[in-house]
Amino acid sequence: MNPTVLFFFQAIFGTVLVVLVTSWYVLPKLRALPYNRALELALYGGAVRYMGTILLAQGVVDLPPDYQGAIGDVIVATIALAGIIANHYRSSLGRPLAWAYVVIGGSDLVLVTLNGFRSGMWSHLAGAWTFVVLIFPPIVVALAVTVILLWKPVPVGAAGVLSSAS
Repeated sequence: MNPTVLFFFQAIFGTVLVVLVTSWYVLPKLRALPYNRALELALYGGAVRYMGTILLAQGVVDLPPDYQGAIGDVIVATIALAGIIANHYRSSLGRPLAWAYVVIGGSDLVLVTLNGFRSGMWSHLAGAWTFVVLIFPPIVVALAVTVILLWKPVPVGAAGVLSSAS
C-alpha cells in the first residue's frame, strides 16, 4: 500500500479516537477546573513535542537529519513548558504563553506537515513510523483544546457548577 495513504489513514483514525475521548471525557473535566489549571494541563500535549528531535537520530528515519523540524519542535515544547509552569503558578504570563504556543506551535505543525509532503517523509519514517502515528493525533488535539480554552474560557464561578453536575 502507498505509505502516504497508509500513514494518513492511521493518523486520521488515531485522531478520531483522540477527539472522541477528549470531547466526551477530557474537555468536560478541564472545563470544571480553574482556568489556569485547565490551560496548564492542555499545554502538556505541546510539551511532548521535544520528541520531534527523533528526526535527528540516524537510522531511525531514512532521511538526512531535519534540524529545522527538530529545532521548531524544541522551541514549541519550551514555550509549552513555560506556559505549564506559568499557569501552574497562576502567573499573568500563563495566557500569553498559551497563545504563543498556539500560534507558533500551530504554524510549526503546518510547516512540518507541508515539508513532509515535499520530502515524502511518510515513505522514510522507518523506525519512527509508529511513534509519529501515535504522537501526532494527541499533539493536534491538545493544540485544539488549548485554542478552545483560550477562546471560550469558563466564567469565574462556573467551574463549581460544572464539577457538581459531572
